[in-house]
Amino acid sequence: MKIFIRTDGKSFFIPVPNGLIPFALRHAPELASGDDDDDDDRASSEPISRELAQELARELRRARRKFGHLEIVHVLTADGDEVRITL
Repeated sequence: MKIFIRTDGKSFFIPVPNGLIPFALRHAPELASGDDDDDDDRASSEPISRELAQELARELRRARRKFGHLEIVHVLTADGDEVRITL
């Protein structure tokens, strides 16, 4: 997976090993929820199971083989900032 960010004439490229995808899928809800329980507006999210994370990672690998460098996210703002995430 590749994360590409362009802002203010500067470009950043962050390669993410596909082997980290199951870990990230499993722990993203825990990390996003934070420690402050005072915010009741935020919906509580439970971490997904290990089996589901592995299945999602397996499907992402299958999509990569079938579609090549599939672009998952492409955001272009009015002021010229750009974010792209590809497999």
